[in-house]
Amino acid sequence: MAGIIEVKDQGKVRIYDADNSNYVDIVVPSTVSSNRTITIPDATFTIPTADTVFSSSTITGQSAETSVADDDLVLISDTSASGALKKMTVANLTANAGVAGISSSADATAMTITDAEKIGIGETTPLGLVHIKQADSGQGTVNADTSQLVIEDNSTAGITLLGGTGGTGAIFFGDSGDNDIGLIEYDHGANSMAFKTNATEQMRLTDNGSMLLGGTATQASTPNIYIHAAGAMIFLRRKTSNGNVAEFINTSNEVKGSITVSSTNTSYNTSSDYRLKENVATMEDATTRLKQLQPKRFNYISDESNTVVDGFLAHEVSSIVPEAITGEKDAIKVWQEGEKLPEGVSVGDNKLDENGNTIPDFQSIDQSKLVPLLVKTIQELEARITTLENA
Repeated sequence: MAGIIEVKDQGKVRIYDADNSNYVDIVVPSTVSSNRTITIPDATFTIPTADTVFSSSTITGQSAETSVADDDLVLISDTSASGALKKMTVANLTANAGVAGISSSADATAMTITDAEKIGIGETTPLGLVHIKQADSGQGTVNADTSQLVIEDNSTAGITLLGGTGGTGAIFFGDSGDNDIGLIEYDHGANSMAFKTNATEQMRLTDNGSMLLGGTATQASTPNIYIHAAGAMIFLRRKTSNGNVAEFINTSNEVKGSITVSSTNTSYNTSSDYRLKENVATMEDATTRLKQLQPKRFNYISDESNTVVDGFLAHEVSSIVPEAITGEKDAIKVWQEGEKLPEGVSVGDNKLDENGNTIPDFQSIDQSKLVPLLVKTIQELEARITTLENA
């Protein structure tokens, strides 16, 4: 007789297949707190291939191709040693109302899918297409144009991108014409961050704190800001009245210089207030010092047009007007305190170029510092002329 049903033991019913070679046992626990019902749907029901334990007051079995009904309970087996069941409660499916919640084994709603096809994780009323919420921020709305992904917390909210030590982490911006027209990318190998617009890198923050604008490498050793552009690089404009557009501050947080604009001109200022000075004395014998200066005519090696200009050689001025000169004669660049040192390099070591050669640290001159000497010399000469005229 095909399909025999046997009652084996108390609480166990065995159902054989058509040729009585295999069977399915339905086992009831020795103690049941209330009545239980197992409902087999009208559609074809597939018997699991492995032993299965159910735990619910009502279980509706469904085959893979059958739609899940309202209030069905979907059981997900746990392959761990504990063998615990995870469950997903499907509710409010009628009238396309969405999925009210996916609960954990502790019956706490972990994820919600609304009838508007929005997904909430930790949030039953998502504010965006995907809303991940750890704690309530107190804000009940978001910008409609940027609501595809909402991350919420009541303190610090953020997104973490984890990558390899030699890899990158990136956020791409694309459109119908270019899938990476914009980019923010962190390079873990170089520890730098790049910003691209119109598919071209426009700004980079390096590992030593420098900001590069319009270029990916600097021509100086360790500038804080390096700007590379074909036209004007910086536009400084005051919003209200005339005054300072830039101030220069030393390590003691004191302003030591400024650039000031008015309706007619620009002034480049250095500190000169009498309250900053002491040991003030009248300049003497300026003519003798001036006569020691050796003005020259020359062209710069880097100037392909060999344009001849007037000026000084910095080291020839340093002993006469030392405040006009920056740097030392024949100096080379060395690693300074506070700079990020390459492996095996110490503070005070020579800096080397890509060919292993030392890098010159050129002297420079502020020719405006010669003005006091020139003025005093003119005064001395004028006094001599007056004396001769009165003789």
